[in-house]
Amino acid sequence: VPLKFDHIMSAVNIKIGSVVAGEIRSITFKNVYNKGEYLVDQGVWVVDKTSVGDFTVKMENGKFVSSGNDASGTLVNTDDATFMMIPQNPGENAEMVIEFYDSATGHLYSDGEGAYKPALRGSISGDNWDKRKTTNYMLSIDESFTLTIEPVGKKLDAHFVIGYANVTVDGIDNWT
Repeated sequence: VPLKFDHIMSAVNIKIGSVVAGEIRSITFKNVYNKGEYLVDQGVWVVDKTSVGDFTVKMENGKFVSSGNDASGTLVNTDDATFMMIPQNPGENAEMVIEFYDSATGHLYSDGEGAYKPALRGSISGDNWDKRKTTNYMLSIDESFTLTIEPVGKKLDAHFVIGYANVTVDGIDNWT
């Protein structure tokens, strides 16, 4: 009897490309749809858009140490740890969040306690995770942005000199 097998899930992988000296400690997909019903007779998913969750991959031994520039990318979540997700176009608040330790400055970019700055994050809203397909995200963290601080005045107070400035960042689209 001929038997046709089709995978009903979407595979999501993360690859690390070029990263400044440091450690990636975890990567989280936040606010992605996590509940749905698969209609076998129609071969389609009905995604429950009221149910979202977070999915995290933590690095081996707590960190992924940058080895420089890898144009093809080093797979973070090995074949055994590929995210098998409900096929979807992640919603408006969906994002990828990276916990990163910058070894040059000693700063931990994380949303956790004791962090220097918030975690690195970027929107994945509207990406397309199709059934029977693999989506690969290539993650690179580099210094290709310009931070400009322009002093615009000072205010004296009994104890402090308060400086005002306009701050702009060029070279970063939707990442903070």
